[in-house]
Amino acid sequence: MIKTLSNILKQDKEKFKVPRKVQDIVPVRTIWPDGIFLVGKNKYSKMYRFEDINYAVASREDKESMFLEYSEILNSLDSGATTKITINNRRLNRLDFEEQILIGMKEDGLNELREEYNDMLLDKATGSNSIIQDKYVTISVNKKTVEDARVYFARVGADLISKFGRLGSACSELDAVSRLRIIHDFFRTGEETSFHFDLKDHMRKGHRFRDYISPDYFENGRDFFRIGDRYGRVLFLRDYASYIKDDMVAELTDINRNLMLSIDVIPVPTDEAVKEVEQRLRLPAVRDQLSLLRMRNLSPAFGFDSELRASQPAPPPKPVESRPAGRVSHGVIMEGMDMDIPVRFAKCCSPVPGDDIVGFITRGRGVSVHKAECVNALSGEKERRVAVAWADTEVGTFCASIKIVAYDHVGLLGEVTTFIGSLGVPIRNASTSVDRNKIATIRLVLEVRSREQMDSVIRQLQKRQDVVDVFRVTG
Repeated sequence: MIKTLSNILKQDKEKFKVPRKVQDIVPVRTIWPDGIFLVGKNKYSKMYRFEDINYAVASREDKESMFLEYSEILNSLDSGATTKITINNRRLNRLDFEEQILIGMKEDGLNELREEYNDMLLDKATGSNSIIQDKYVTISVNKKTVEDARVYFARVGADLISKFGRLGSACSELDAVSRLRIIHDFFRTGEETSFHFDLKDHMRKGHRFRDYISPDYFENGRDFFRIGDRYGRVLFLRDYASYIKDDMVAELTDINRNLMLSIDVIPVPTDEAVKEVEQRLRLPAVRDQLSLLRMRNLSPAFGFDSELRASQPAPPPKPVESRPAGRVSHGVIMEGMDMDIPVRFAKCCSPVPGDDIVGFITRGRGVSVHKAECVNALSGEKERRVAVAWADTEVGTFCASIKIVAYDHVGLLGEVTTFIGSLGVPIRNASTSVDRNKIATIRLVLEVRSREQMDSVIRQLQKRQDVVDVFRVTG
């Protein structure tokens, strides 16, 4: 288990006490006027209310921007704290609605219009079963004293309000009375208008706040609970599907009933998250396999993070070197050659236009062209070496091999070959294998006109989510 999760579970682990009275089901021990609650042993919480944003009607670009801002909010949360995002469907409080929304009467002869407008608002509210949604963020942290918790919430709250502001949502912190009202309205549905809690008066009289907000009757059944004459049930979504829509939460909360939907967020340090992913996906085996492939094919070093490499700009083109003067044969200029000499491209390195090349005079087979860094070229006889360069004119296509390492799934080879075909690059040969870790290795022989075209194909393949890495191979 991830170390951070293990530590949080240890901090939250307390001896369970069976509630003996209805006041015991309220999970709050001590409250402070500024809205800080003691909810466990040295565990303090603070709640913030935020407003909805127009995500559903936004354009695709705006949705992506909103999603990135939302991700930044989640990533900014401290790993030592836990966060709960809550959507509360509750019935409309008519008194609050009249005070905050309805237009007040004035002695100007226009009250008839105001009354008609207010009636329209009330009809609209009651037409949807008087259900409205409130959205909250609750942050909980373990601290030794309430003063330490207050300092922490002051810093985190200011950062949270600022980031919600950039998202286009107003965010504000709740005081103790506002938080108690949420609990009161949940336990005492239908009595929302009777909530009038004076914290100072209760403190002066020595009354307990839980006596005011707790229900009159509570029963916990095998798969339900009962509060007064109402019944409820808790549903827990243990695992997410492999694919979920961005409106999943909206669909779950689009019910004209009193309900609370909570999403728990436990930030985990990046190093621990990466280690956990490697263990679950067996990525160390993948990394070892990639290293083995690299050594076998003598290919240049490549990074494991293919997505990062794909996002980097392409390297600048190398400066054009002076070309040797000589005869052009098969798209290659050979220095000092006046006659038509056969030219063959070495299969050990498969050079393509754009590669640095060198020529070797063979016995009876003309000139063999190698990549400049080919091991056979480096170990060849220097007296047989001849200066060669690519001509400016295209003479056709050249064969080049690439190797693709990807997560195996049904139709992978067909998807990859179709994708490359859509780029206008023919495939001469294809082979594939899958190891016991469900990692597929695909080797393709492509017909390309230049190294630039081959590098473009590699960059496009690296952008696929199922591809771990792509690199050119020789031999």
